[in-house]
Amino acid sequence: MGLSPEERRRIYEEEKTRLEAQDKIKVEKTKKDAQSTRNVVIGGCITVFIIVVILGIAFGTCGDGSESPTSPTTYLVKYEVTGSADSVSLTYQNDSGGTSQTSNSYLPWTYTFLAQKGDFVYISAQNNGEYGSVTVRIYLDSTQVKTSTSSGAYVIATASGMV
Repeated sequence: MGLSPEERRRIYEEEKTRLEAQDKIKVEKTKKDAQSTRNVVIGGCITVFIIVVILGIAFGTCGDGSESPTSPTTYLVKYEVTGSADSVSLTYQNDSGGTSQTSNSYLPWTYTFLAQKGDFVYISAQNNGEYGSVTVRIYLDSTQVKTSTSSGAYVIATASGMV
């Protein structure tokens, strides 16, 4: 019932092109970053990331346990961040397995990549302001598998698991 490899690749390429265009537009907006706020946010995100990695490895998987022996080994992963916050700081597991961070991203925000079965996925978004909400979601092959929402000043919403 999943997507074919060609469909995954097409969706990946379309999303990559869209995100590249979106990033060019946002470059000017992200130059407003204040260094002191960035240091606090990055420190908080790294702490949350470490805790979530430990908990994710110990307790969680993204799948629902219904994989069959013929389940695909490559999945289209999509991170989505929405909400009413003016801007957010993000920490997420990227397509190469490393950690990426942004300090002043505007909503809605998405990131799509291909991942292998068994890969760890993680997205964390912190509200940069005193008001608003933040929701993070993880999708595998267009099916939402994780979500988290937080509301208020400088709150953090986090979702993670194994592909």
